[in-house]
Amino acid sequence: FNNGLNGNSCVFDAYLDFPIDIQREDSLMLELTTTTGEVYKQKNILVAGAGIVGISSAIWLQRAGHKVTVVDRKGPASGTSYGNAGVLAAGAIVPVTIPSLITKAPLMLFDKDSPLFLKWFYLPKLVSFLPKYMSFATNAHVDYYSQAMSTLLLDSAAQHRALALGTAAERFIYEDDYCFGYATKASFEADKYSWQKRDAVGVRYEVICGRKYADFDPIFGDAFETVVRCKDHGRISDPGAYVQALSDHFVEQGGELLITSINDIQIKGGLISGLETDHGVLSADAIVFALGPWSKKIAHKYWKKEHIQIPIMSYYLNSKIEELQSKIDRWIVDSIKINCKIYHQTTEKFSTICPNLFYGKTLNLN
Repeated sequence: FNNGLNGNSCVFDAYLDFPIDIQREDSLMLELTTTTGEVYKQKNILVAGAGIVGISSAIWLQRAGHKVTVVDRKGPASGTSYGNAGVLAAGAIVPVTIPSLITKAPLMLFDKDSPLFLKWFYLPKLVSFLPKYMSFATNAHVDYYSQAMSTLLLDSAAQHRALALGTAAERFIYEDDYCFGYATKASFEADKYSWQKRDAVGVRYEVICGRKYADFDPIFGDAFETVVRCKDHGRISDPGAYVQALSDHFVEQGGELLITSINDIQIKGGLISGLETDHGVLSADAIVFALGPWSKKIAHKYWKKEHIQIPIMSYYLNSKIEELQSKIDRWIVDSIKINCKIYHQTTEKFSTICPNLFYGKTLNLN
């Protein structure tokens, strides 16, 4: 565990002293408390933005015992969280910028169905962008990207089930395979590079013939010779209604939703200390920025290369215990206790596998 604030760092040992059986469909939840059982200090937290990122952050912070206020200019899912495909794509870990893009890019520019189709009146704006963009079309960058994205996405469906558990939002989550269809065997072989990268990070999938897939979904007929069905995926049937249902749950549990425009930010001591809104200045112990494309006008004054802010304690839920990383602000203790719970997909319930499973000891404090 590392606290990167002001050069301080706390490093804790974490280990398992017995084997546990965690199915691929299950998610591991890790709860942090002191060895005396005292929960870390409650904070007043502002979440700027009521899209899926903002609302889900607010719910997890609320469940961790914090007092949370979500601030948005229009309300839940009023932006990009409303109009999207809602795919929980665990296997979407291969970027457009793969090495072969350099040879394919010129033809893509003239194909309106390609990911690099160019509207020519944008060309002046892209002159400086395209060379830098193409510089990422290397095998090393693909590996870097796929490793990072797999950490975020491989258990995305399970994460959403855990987020929505016990709320009205559960009804919008469906478990579905995410499929890639290839008209010919040759086109599938030509995409071999992408599947090798998915293999490297543990994406599960099944390669079947088009005829077999047609038995499952006849609408495509004989359009595909080869189909790849990616497992551990899902979809949100109505993204806008899903976020609204999560927001309603957040408010029902005592959270506050404030509809107002955020016009600027205040900075004190190198940290964001307040939001300047139509309702006045809002201050908190910590502020989560989740405004998406709307943040550009106000965040540019803070988000510079030399500024890195980790104002809140957060934890990433992952099936690999050794990958847990915590960013802790204003909470330093000699040791911590980690309780573990497993979310079971089949029963849709949590179960504690062992209280006091881990004990940590401070190894380094500068």
